[in-house]
This record gives sequence, C-alpha cells and structure tokens, in this order.
Amino acid sequence: PDAGRWPYYLAHLYQLTGQRGRALERFRHVAALDPSNLPALVWLGEMYLDQGEPAAAEGVYDRALALQPASPAVLAGIGRAALAGGDAARAVTYLERALAVDSAATSLHYSLGMAYRDLGRLELAEQYLRQRGGGAPALPDPLLQQSTGLLDSPLAHERRGSRALSAGRHAEAAEAFRDGLALTPDDPTLRHRLGVALSMAGDTRGAAAQFEAALAVAPDLADAHFSLGELLARDGRYGEAIARYEAAIERRPGYVAARMALADTLSLAGRLGDAAGEFARVVEADPASDQAWMGRGVALVQLGRHREARDWLERAQLVHPGHALLTNLLLRVLAAAPDARVRDGERALVLMDERLRGDTSIETYETRAMVYAELGRYDEAATWQRRAIAAAQQAGQAPRARGLAANLARYEQGRPSRSPL
Repeated sequence: PDAGRWPYYLAHLYQLTGQRGRALERFRHVAALDPSNLPALVWLGEMYLDQGEPAAAEGVYDRALALQPASPAVLAGIGRAALAGGDAARAVTYLERALAVDSAATSLHYSLGMAYRDLGRLELAEQYLRQRGGGAPALPDPLLQQSTGLLDSPLAHERRGSRALSAGRHAEAAEAFRDGLALTPDDPTLRHRLGVALSMAGDTRGAAAQFEAALAVAPDLADAHFSLGELLARDGRYGEAIARYEAAIERRPGYVAARMALADTLSLAGRLGDAAGEFARVVEADPASDQAWMGRGVALVQLGRHREARDWLERAQLVHPGHALLTNLLLRVLAAAPDARVRDGERALVLMDERLRGDTSIETYETRAMVYAELGRYDEAATWQRRAIAAAQQAGQAPRARGLAANLARYEQGRPSRSPL
C-alpha cells in the first residue's frame, strides 16, 4: 500500500485538473501495484466510464466486487457501466442494490430513472428522476482522507469542496473552493469548481463571473466554456451558448456532454439540420445515449425528412428495444407520416402490441389512436384519443388536452392523422 500512496495522490491530482488520460494511467498503475486497493479500482472504473469505455469499467468493477460484494460504490459502478453499455435490466439490478445498502446515495436516482425509462417503465422512471439528489455512494478512502489532513493545501480544500458538492451542500462547497483560491488565486480548476457550486446554489451571476475568471487564466479550459454555455442556454441566449459549446468541443473533441448540449441548443434555436448532425455525432461517440437517438428522430420529423426518421428510429430499436419513447416516435412515423411510402400501419400495430403492451402513458394512448386511425379503425382510435385527453386533464395539462382534441375530431370524422408529433 505504501508503494502506491504517492501514485494514488498523483492520479487524483490529474483527475482534479482535468487530465483524464493521465489519471486513468495512474489509477491503473496503482491497481496493478496493489490489487486489493478498492478505492483505486473504483476510481479506475470511473475513469473508464468518463472515457466512454463501459466494458472496461465493468471489468474493473467486477474485480472490486470480489473484494467487497456489499460496497455501494462498487454496486453503483457496475450499474452505471451496464446502463452505459445498453443493458438496462442489469443496471437496475445493481443500482437498486446500491441504494438498498446506501440510501443516502441520491445521485443514483438519476441513473435508475434512465434505466427504467429504457425498459419502458415510464412512471417508475419519472418517480426516480424526481428524487434525484447529489449524494454519492459511500466509499471509505483512508489514503485520501490522510492527504486532506496533511496540510492546508489547495488539493485538500478541493477534496473537501468536491465532497460537499456531491452531497448537495453547495454553500459549504463554495466556501471550501474559496479557501483553496485564497492559497492559489490563479488556479482555473478551483475557479471553475467554485462557479459550479454557485450555479447549483442559484447564483448564476456569480457563477458566470467565476467561469470567466477561469478562462482568463486558462482560455483552453473546456469545462469552463461548457459551463458558460449552460448558463447562456438557460437564459435563452442560444447563439452565445452555441459558440461556447463549440469552443468546448474544439478544445476537447471527445466531450460528449458538450456535443449533446450543442445539439439540444441548436434545436431550440431552430437550426434543426445542424442539430440532427450533432445528435448523430453523439450517437457515434456514445450509442447508449437514448436522448441523442430521440433528439435526432424528432429533428428529422420536424424537418419533414420522414423516411430518414423512420430508418433512424428502426436503428434505434436495435440499440434500445425496450425504450418506450423511441418506440412511440417510430410508431407515429409509421402511422402518421404524410408520405404514404413511409407509412406501414400493419407493422406499427405489431410493434405496438409487442413493445407497448400495458403502457398507460398519455404518449402511448395518443400513439395507439394514430395507429388505429391509419388502419381505418376510427372508433378504436377515438376511444384511445379520449383516454389520452382524460389522462392529460387528470394530470393538470389542460393546454395539452386541448391540443389532443384536434386529432379526436379527425378520428370522429373518419380521417387519419398526418402529423407524427
């Protein structure tokens, strides 16, 4: 263990300063020196996930699981790796086990919500997504605890702030980062972390000032460009946000989160063609990104490129066969595309019965109505559309209910829908 102490500290230093490749190599070195170092294995798995290598991450977490089968950090790691690799059922199994061991690990609610969404269990997915918090799975780390108690150092304050941030204690995190900046005022990483803490606490003006200050010292800090883009997009300043996301990607071409944010913002700005291209690049980098599959599908439909949308969504079914929202969108294109060469009501009916049986969401009710109308079964279409309207009203979504009424009128008149969205 002593031989791995300083390499372990160096790995964390690389991780904190955004040098992910070097951090991965150092954690791998430490794990080779001491195969029983559980924290090193957990961090190595985290680095593999960060680099978009879920299979490698899962292999490392499996080694850690043999050391401590009840470790919430290890169980969560396996679950997150499975989710990134497209195995939502396995992800649910391990994420649920992690939460059962450590109920304070509220950050796992997000991953569980996404896993359940991939499985088509939308109500359970929404329940977990609403409960999302900042609590990280417990991971006792004696070496790191010793390092933060050695001296009043920027690294010690960074670790203290990061732990507070993970636990959702934003004010405490900001205080720790400020203490670190008092020792090293020109540290761009600490500036950025302080900005993140302020942003999460609701101080967007203070956060923007910190991100700008970080870039004044380190113009190539991709994370700061990305964070500024998020603030600008939140404020509706889409053009400026797009420029920031593009700057982040230019400095870190593999920055998937920035590319996803760029695609979303291009879509919000009405640049649907550009958005479709960026969503495709996200999928190329991370095929498990259901949001990117969905984003491009919606953009293609909005552009009127229904044949491309159908083919894209058929591909998505191979990667996410149990994903209710992707299935719904494909069915709508098959049932309601204006181009008769794209529509295939019989195939839509088969897929609907296979993939959406038992789904009681408003989206699925509306989709069922579209499919039945395409097949000329207008009475059934109207029945399902009325159910969608009633569900929307019960959920307090009056404007949506009024929008659904237009298609109900069509079905009652014996006319199909020709608008998938």
